Amino acid sequence: MSNSSTDEVATIGHWRRVVSPANAGSSFTPPAAKSVAGTLFGSDAGITGKNGQLPNPDLKPESGLGIDLGVDSRPTSMLTVGVRGFFTQVSDAIMENSVSPDKSTSPALELQGSRLQRHGIPAGQDVIAR
Repeated sequence: MSNSSTDEVATIGHWRRVVSPANAGSSFTPPAAKSVAGTLFGSDAGITGKNGQLPNPDLKPESGLGIDLGVDSRPTSMLTVGVRGFFTQVSDAIMENSVSPDKSTSPALELQGSRLQRHGIPAGQDVIAR
């Protein structure tokens, strides 16, 4: 995984301290050995009572990207406010799929998904009581 991060600090007008954090990172995760080779035989698919992982040798590695940007400020000695935006994306996500309706006694198969995304803008404030 690679990451980079920066925090810029400035004083703007009556705002005592402004921090603008920025982070970015990438990830790479190969499929686990049990996902590729399995703990069961492929012929065990659909057999009730067989617990374990069916093999899927066609799985590709997952890759991801994460970015977040924000602004945090302390307008007074007793108040801190902040807002951030984030974006996370995983390509070729590996997801587990239960082969039969009874998940406790059925084989599972890990499948390749296309792309998962998550994004948002959280905001918050902290008040320091004296």
